[in-house]
Parts: sequence; structure tokens; C-alpha cells
Amino acid sequence: MYFDRELAFFRKSLDECNLQSFVISPDDEMSEAIDKGLSKIIGKSEHNRTFRDFFPDIKRKKVYRVCDLFLFTYIFFMLPFGENEKVLIIGPYLNIDITPEMINTQRRAMELPDSVTKELELFYTSLPIIKEEHLIFAFVNTFAKLIFGGEFESADIRLGKAAAFIPVNPAMKHTEDDNSVGFSVLEDRYRFENELMDAVSRGNSQKAELMMARFSVLTFESRTPDTLRNIKNYCIIMNTLLRKAAEKGGVHPYYLNKVSSDFAIKTELLSSVSQTGEFMLTLMRTYCNLVKNHSVKNYSPIIQKTILKIENDLSGDLSLKTLAAAGNVSPGYFSSLFKKETGVSLTEYINTKRTERAKQLLKTTSLQIQTVAQDCGVLDFHYFCRIFKKATGKTPSEYRNDISFE
Repeated sequence: MYFDRELAFFRKSLDECNLQSFVISPDDEMSEAIDKGLSKIIGKSEHNRTFRDFFPDIKRKKVYRVCDLFLFTYIFFMLPFGENEKVLIIGPYLNIDITPEMINTQRRAMELPDSVTKELELFYTSLPIIKEEHLIFAFVNTFAKLIFGGEFESADIRLGKAAAFIPVNPAMKHTEDDNSVGFSVLEDRYRFENELMDAVSRGNSQKAELMMARFSVLTFESRTPDTLRNIKNYCIIMNTLLRKAAEKGGVHPYYLNKVSSDFAIKTELLSSVSQTGEFMLTLMRTYCNLVKNHSVKNYSPIIQKTILKIENDLSGDLSLKTLAAAGNVSPGYFSSLFKKETGVSLTEYINTKRTERAKQLLKTTSLQIQTVAQDCGVLDFHYFCRIFKKATGKTPSEYRNDISFE
């Protein structure tokens, strides 16, 4: 096969975007995996069909985008593998948020019974949502140019009837006792939540954001007739899950409690479904940042306790002697241990935290600089200005003035 490495890299990248892909022969029978199990919900045809049965006129050096009745989108094209013809199929994915009302419209169009509505809702939660399709097509086009040696065509196909790879057959009948799809989707949801928690526990916001691209309104299980209430309920669940993830990542309960309580209040203030996506992103990013900025997972108990005291009480007694005594160790041992574990001296660490606090106050308040210095635990105004300028390259006054002109 030509382009084996390039194809493997391309498919791995698609997988990172939660997009499934298949390489098949156009004359092979279609796998149920390609429609992600939808055929199990709406029923099966008596005869299996091949890719060529669905798209008999597929051409070489042409990239196809297909949208079907179920609002699925697929991308596919022939791979230039000599005499052994192969087709790369990407999808299905959605390019819009799907609501329960939209699912009912699709269900009625396919003449399916009311009894499959819940299964369809569960099914749609398993599909990735790619609203910025141009990004995917930029990726696909780059790969296509590589394997086709430059120029190629593209085609956009819209199907007015069946799902792209499910044949319409009047004999199709839904099997009421087939819960395999529902089980599979629930497993996917729990797997998603566990993977998201793992990413947050490591402060991996990049991975978490890729996963959040899959988020849909339908993820919020319909436990009440009120869609917004369902969303709020799921936000409460996610707030709890991500709080536990951040705790596993080494964040002290002091920080977790403040953030969790704040999001609990903000959850109840949500007033529309449209606010959900950004709210969930903010929730995820905040907990990732907690892990990045406040994790003490890799520190010894003495240093963990010290760091928490420094961050919570910058105006307290943070002398080496006092902190060492709190840990029941000698000042010399404590100083050596602190630098070994954090990579900086105690004084450098405290000054960094004081500078961070000062920058926040200078940005968000109109407090006098003398007051800011005192809030950060520095009574000597000139000393405060020296450590601030050493860290930022600017005096506190210059820093605040620059912000006002941004």
C-alpha cells in the first residue's frame, strides 16, 4: 500500500478529533460500525449491501461529502492503492446541535415508532459535533493533495431519504427488546466522562477541549420535561466529577470548595440552552487551571502544608523559622527540602506569589499601591516595588498604567 504512514497518521489525527474512519473495499459488505449502530435501532434489511451498491459512480481523485436524512455527515474518497481498490470513509458526525424536537422530526420521517425515541436520543449523544467543518476539510484536503499528487475534485451530496449507509426497506422492523445500542451509548458516555476526568486530573486542557467538542445538548439526560432543568442537572453532575478529578490531580479542597461553590451558583443562573456550551468549556478550563496552578500532588506533606499556607495567607508570618517550626524540622533542613521539591528558594516562591497577587489587584481594583503591597504581605513599599519590578520589568504604577491603555 502506498502512503501507509501518512494514512496511519491521518486516521490517528481523526481519532483524536473523535471522528471514526474506515478503510474498506467498495465491494465488501458494509459493517454496522459505519453507521455506529443506527441500523439496530431502525431495523435491518434482509440483504447486506456493499459500498458500491450505495454509491456506484464513485470516481477516483474526488472527495465526497454526504449529508443524509438523519443529519449525519460522511466524507469519503477512493485511495490510490493500485489495483486493490479501497475507500476511506470518515464519519458519521453532526455539524449542528441536535435537539429532541429535531430527532422526533427525523423519526417521523422514517416512520419509526415513538418507542425508539429514547434510543435515538441516546444514539445521537455518541456522535461528534464538528461545527467548524472548514477545519476538518482543510485537514482532509491537505491529505488528499498529498496522495493524489495535487489536483482533485470535490462533491457535496444531500440525500433526501435514508441514512447514508442504511437501505430503506418497507420490511424493516424495530426490535423492541434490543437494548444493545442503548447499552453501548451509555458505555460510551461513561467512558467519555472517565477520559475527561483523567485529562482534567493531569491539567491537560488541550485533550479536554478536544473531548468537549463532542458535547451536545442531548448529553443532558431528559429526566424532566424541562430541557433547561435537565441541562442544569447535568452541569451539577459535571461540576462534581471535575472537582473530584482536580482533587485527584493534587488540588487542595480549599481551592476546590471555592470553585465548586461558585459554579453551583452560576449553574442555577443559566437562563437558556445556548449558554450551555461555553459554560461547560469554562467549567472544564477552570478545573484544568486549578491542577496546573495549585497541584501539590508531587510534594511531601510538609511542603504541601507550607504551599497552602503561603497561597492562603500572604500577609501572615512566612518567615523561614516560622514555617520550619510548623513542620517540626530545622530551618536548614526545611530550606533545603523546599528548594529540592519546588526548584526555587522559599523567598523566590513567596515573592512570585506576592507578585501574582499584586498583578491581580492592580488589574481588577483601584486600590492604592501602598494598600496593594500591604495586602500582599509587604509593609515596606520600596521593597515591594523592587520585587515587583524584578518580576515584571515594570513598577506597579507602570504596570497599572499600561493596563489602562490596552
